[in-house]
Amino acid sequence: MQNFVEGDLHDLLKFIERFERAPTIDRYVLINSGDGRVLSAAPSVSKELTGGHMLTCPIYPSAERITAAELPMDFALSEDHDLMPTENGGIAEVAGIAALPQTIKTCLSSQKGESPFHRDFGTRFAKIFSPARRLSMARTDPKIGGHPSGRNPLCDPLDSRQYTPLQCVEQVYGVELLANVPSENWLPIRLDFEVKGLGRWQRDLSICVPTEEVKRPSWQELMAGPLDRIQS
Repeated sequence: MQNFVEGDLHDLLKFIERFERAPTIDRYVLINSGDGRVLSAAPSVSKELTGGHMLTCPIYPSAERITAAELPMDFALSEDHDLMPTENGGIAEVAGIAALPQTIKTCLSSQKGESPFHRDFGTRFAKIFSPARRLSMARTDPKIGGHPSGRNPLCDPLDSRQYTPLQCVEQVYGVELLANVPSENWLPIRLDFEVKGLGRWQRDLSICVPTEEVKRPSWQELMAGPLDRIQS
């Protein structure tokens, strides 16, 4: 428990007691294989003869992944992170294996609370690199392991389908920071993933990490439309 649970035994027992009331974000667990799972029921704790404790976590099966070649069509982004026009006046698109770097980049650039559909989804890199934490972060090990945001499963509210935001990433071997702080809101990182249909996939890329808080519209504001915000 000392190596795998944040907090002490008392904190764990309190979590077990309130499990039925816990939000989904608090039911995610990370396992040694670099995968994220959702607890299907409250964990149980038993005392061992050696004096330690055994923690048992019932989990749902791993969310299904698609192959990299099956990644859906999306608008292609340029090196300047903008849409690209085509010669016939349209907007460039990308899909399949070619879309993999962009899919991962946009997923890891999503900040927690940014999505109106999944308020708990997103990374916490912006919180890590807030002005109050920059100094302490610069003194820590840049290897932060596999980031959970992309491998923890989400549930589609329309058809209850479970999926992971990275869609085709089966295992996360590591995510390494290549800089102490973002530069103009972009942070270089090194990724080491196992991708379905490709195998081991390693890449250096930059993700968006705002160094100042960005106000996000609420779900009610999005539904009301831009005119409502202009009038108010």
